[in-house]
Amino acid sequence: CEWVLQDFLEPGPGPEGDSREPGARLPEGPFDLIALMGVLHHVPGRDWRLDLLRAAARRLAPGGLLALATWQFADRERFARRIVPWSEAGPVLGRPIDPRQLEPGDRLLRFGDDPTAPPRYCHQVSADEFGSWPAALGLTPVATYASDGAEGDLNRYWLLRRAWEQEPDRP
Repeated sequence: CEWVLQDFLEPGPGPEGDSREPGARLPEGPFDLIALMGVLHHVPGRDWRLDLLRAAARRLAPGGLLALATWQFADRERFARRIVPWSEAGPVLGRPIDPRQLEPGDRLLRFGDDPTAPPRYCHQVSADEFGSWPAALGLTPVATYASDGAEGDLNRYWLLRRAWEQEPDRP
């Protein structure tokens, strides 16, 4: 399976050469397997996450698999101490973050325990959002499970299959 991860929000080729459609710069496929591991928790906004998943689902071959992982960090002590207040991002960005633009589960986290390390955007996908994806994508769940970390549930996984008769330009 050949898969290239690209910046799916960069302008891609469009009628004006300025398309902002998520997935515009991804290879067309079809692919037997597409894996989004360690990706979705860095995509801001429920709609953008779903757009990325739809772009991936459209590129699946009939019978192809979409493998997903979402990081479950929010209730972990070791990550709680790495949370950076949104107010600290304003000076770096040159403007304050409007809290009304944030979703429940949005966080800024530092890498490691270095208090000077730059923060990264992270989102903990809710159980409701996670559970809505198979129907929204028109894919059939093959397996879902939790694994990783000391408690064995630091990541939540889905393995979803495109129907054999489904056209690749849908869901």
